[in-house]
Amino acid sequence: MTKKFCCLGQEVVLYLNCFVKEYQGKYSETPDSMAVLGYDAALLYIEALEKAGSEDPEKVKAALDGIKDVQLVTGKISLDDKHNPVKGAAILEMKDGKQVYKDYIQP
Repeated sequence: MTKKFCCLGQEVVLYLNCFVKEYQGKYSETPDSMAVLGYDAALLYIEALEKAGSEDPEKVKAALDGIKDVQLVTGKISLDDKHNPVKGAAILEMKDGKQVYKDYIQP
């Protein structure tokens, strides 16, 4: 798995650019995929907390049931009835030993 983050889907460019700028300003380096996905996870948790109106784990779990089309850095996400993420994905291909953006697909 590569730790370099690359996603050029039109829906996420603005959010990604803002995230990268803020991250670089704070840490003086380009964020990798773990930084971006970790931030997305925190945003999703905050969404559930706000929806639950509480930090009670059972209320937060219940709040996850209605999560739909939440805008994250890597795109919009919804959760299915088993709390599995449903979101788009960047398709990359290798050209001359480098990852190159090919497409962005939605589920």
